[in-house]
Amino acid sequence: MYYGGNVFSAQNQKDWEEKIKNVQENVKNKLMNTTLLDCIIQEIFMEGNYPWATECQGYYDNCVRSVLIIEDGFIVKWHGIEQEQYVMKNDGVGNPVYGKRDVEKVYGEAAYSFTKSGYMPLHEYKEMVNDGKTSKEITVEVKDILKICAEVVREKLHAKKIQFQYEHVVSENGLASFVYRIPRAVWKDWF
Repeated sequence: MYYGGNVFSAQNQKDWEEKIKNVQENVKNKLMNTTLLDCIIQEIFMEGNYPWATECQGYYDNCVRSVLIIEDGFIVKWHGIEQEQYVMKNDGVGNPVYGKRDVEKVYGEAAYSFTKSGYMPLHEYKEMVNDGKTSKEITVEVKDILKICAEVVREKLHAKKIQFQYEHVVSENGLASFVYRIPRAVWKDWF
């Protein structure tokens, strides 16, 4: 987040920080009112096209799913970490020496491109604000837009799937994401 201008007094700085928060809130409201996010949530979570996104898929399912927001997309992943054996080196007499490493295993993935529905990729947002004396342009950077969009998706999904547990939105490396947990199935005991 940045805005044009020079160094301000502490009060002016506080006033501009409030204006920045207001611009971010404007962005959030615009995203909340966009029907595209509702359509994507409906398609992925409500229509049964991806049962793994909303239901436990077996005893060994960790019931953790991830939602990722990138500039041109919305991705839901069911993934886990598995250990894989690999040849580290040769022992010198022709016998392989094995090691183990953790590898991400994707069990299911649903992706939706914003441009598929005629929307531009998410991009920075600029708004002119006035403090009574001067006008300045406040820009919400793409990384902040991604985070705000992920927060909106999290809120919209929570409103439809209250039985899920949701973690906080994390923003890094050109994407914003959050994890949600679906309820585990109840398994019958043998004894």
